[in-house]
Formats: sequence, structure tokens, C-alpha cells
Amino acid sequence: MGLTIEPGRIAAAQVSVNGRIVVTDGARGELAPGVVRDGEVADVEALAGALRDLWREHGSLDRRVRIGVANARIVVRTVYLPPIESAKELATAVRFQARDEIPMPIEDAVLDFHTTGIVETPEGARQRIVLVAARRDMLTDMLTAARAAGLKPAGID
Repeated sequence: MGLTIEPGRIAAAQVSVNGRIVVTDGARGELAPGVVRDGEVADVEALAGALRDLWREHGSLDRRVRIGVANARIVVRTVYLPPIESAKELATAVRFQARDEIPMPIEDAVLDFHTTGIVETPEGARQRIVLVAARRDMLTDMLTAARAAGLKPAGID
């Protein structure tokens, strides 16, 4: 189940994947002005109430959700590191490099990354990595509202 939270609107889509993606159920609801501003939750209680209402009206929706987040405070960068095979060492190297790549204190950020392969650069072979960072407080407010509505967040995209 995917959940999108935007200024003025919430939307949920349940999909199945069997060779192709098919929407099997869905719902959307309106949010009062000011509940979400610029992609960030401004009123956690109001959002929780709207989510509760949406799930109550559409009882067939799965309560396990992946929340889609998009706003100006999410940072996406491509970084290049020497090839590192160990997943643990790579995660450490990415976190270290992130300090120079993201415009927020690393302790205030939630980081994720995905390796897109080895590429040749003027410095030699490098591992290309897509790094994503979001402010922890922004994600915490969304998760708090979802949990207060009785949802079970499975991840954030």
C-alpha cells in the first residue's frame, strides 16, 4: 500500500505486482488548509484524524503503508567512491562522504543510498551512488501521524 501526503490531499493506492503493476484498490481524501505546508506536516493531530477517516471509509485498505515523501528539504546527490565490496564499509564511506554533500547536520538527517554501478572516471574506476537525505523531524511527524491513525509504516520512499 502506497500513501502520499500532500498539501490539501492524501491518497492511498494498493497494488499487486505479477509481471506488471496493477492498482487493486485506492482512496483519496481532502486535508484542511495548513495541515501540510510545503510537503511538511504542520498539524500532526489533524493529519492523523484525516488518515483515520480515510481508512474508516475504505475498510479494505491495507494498514501496512509505504509513505511517499517529496519536498524541498529532501536532498538527492550523486557521489563517486572507490569500489568497496563490503556493504558495511560502503555504508560507512557513504555516511562519511555525506557530510560534504548534504546541506544539513548529519545527525539531523536520515540517509539512504543506492549503488548504480561502477563507472570509469578520470580518477579511475568509481562506484556511482545515489544518496538521499531528509530531515529527521520531517519524517518523524509523518510517521507519528500515520501511527496515530492506526497505520503500520513499512517504509518511506
